[in-house]
Amino acid sequence: MNFKEIYEHYGYPLPADGEVGIVALRSSAPADSNAFDDFIGLVFHDGKSVLFRGTTDPGRNNYDKVARAEPGFYDRAYVIGMHRGKYTAFVNHGWTPVDFTRPGSGFPDTVGQSYIGINVHRAHATELRVEVNGYSAGCLVVQDSKDFARMLLLAQTGQEFYDLALFDLDAALEPG
Repeated sequence: MNFKEIYEHYGYPLPADGEVGIVALRSSAPADSNAFDDFIGLVFHDGKSVLFRGTTDPGRNNYDKVARAEPGFYDRAYVIGMHRGKYTAFVNHGWTPVDFTRPGSGFPDTVGQSYIGINVHRAHATELRVEVNGYSAGCLVVQDSKDFARMLLLAQTGQEFYDLALFDLDAALEPG
């Protein structure tokens, strides 16, 4: 998918030549679908992209509170770091608006700002999971660890910060 026109429509800057940005497309499926029904990947300076199956919604889990990132553009919001101190991921480094809610109660209950915790990471390290469950309490999660490894490899451009553009899929496909 080429994002050049979509980014232009929303007034978002594409990454500089030699850099990449993180892009996510949220499907119109219900937020509580507990499925990997969205797309997460990288966008390049020319608008070309590589996308992987993932989720932008929290899964069913036993957390007291979950978050859901709001669509928008988040400048320099991510760095490569450790997800929960366990493995390499894109770690939230800037303000990302989120809706907070209790699991299973729908969105939104309240709107707040998150500075940490809305990371971009993989689900299970070796198995392909069908349901999101505890792999996300608000993070953007790539379903297949092999896809996420490829995403990290492609992102090794030497840049320090990564932008995130999160779109609702229907709006991105018809930006006019």
